[in-house]
Amino acid sequence: MNPSHRRFFEAYQQCFAPLRTVRTAATPQEMIVRPVVDSPGWVEWKLMPCNVDLADEFAALERQLGHSWPPSFKEWYGSYFTLCMDVSVVALPENPSNAPLRPLQERVAKPDPFDQAARSLGLIPFGSETMMDAGPLCFDPRGGSDPDRWPVTYWDHEWDGTDQQIGPPIFSCFEKLIECCTHYMDAAAGVRASGDDLMSMIALDPDGAGGPGRPYWDCWIKEEA
Repeated sequence: MNPSHRRFFEAYQQCFAPLRTVRTAATPQEMIVRPVVDSPGWVEWKLMPCNVDLADEFAALERQLGHSWPPSFKEWYGSYFTLCMDVSVVALPENPSNAPLRPLQERVAKPDPFDQAARSLGLIPFGSETMMDAGPLCFDPRGGSDPDRWPVTYWDHEWDGTDQQIGPPIFSCFEKLIECCTHYMDAAAGVRASGDDLMSMIALDPDGAGGPGRPYWDCWIKEEA
């Protein structure tokens, strides 16, 4: 496993333990640890190493989408079975053990209006922007031949149809997203990170979060200062 991906999942476990999600009929039983006391519907879940090869399924998904996915993203996604993956600064797609890759397959096959709008502009939705709940977190393949260098941006529903509907590159690529999120989780240690924590996070990505994406992060840095 990629060491940076392993470190990300270790930080996620340490920062957000006990991991929690709302149990539904589709929640895999083998990932549930126990019900959460005094929280009806909520259960504790556990990370599990992904023991299936998703290469063929990703290839089929790419044909359907008409785009490749960054190899680094596919490697990260196929590392563990996961449920709720809200990292506070972004929310990433889950990979349930009873339906590997299904959350992404459903987004491609039956996109909601926000995903449809983002895709119509050439973006590839894969997660959620969480700081202001703007819309889908996306890869931006426009003009880039190397998927591992595609910026990570978001589509903002409040600016639909304007020249501001696509946000800035809040991370320069997926690997920088992983590095920055790991740093954030280490700094937050289960509590809301400070403005200084966010400042040190974006400094790790001078070509994205700390560069053209800086105005986006400055709003939250000032708020937490």
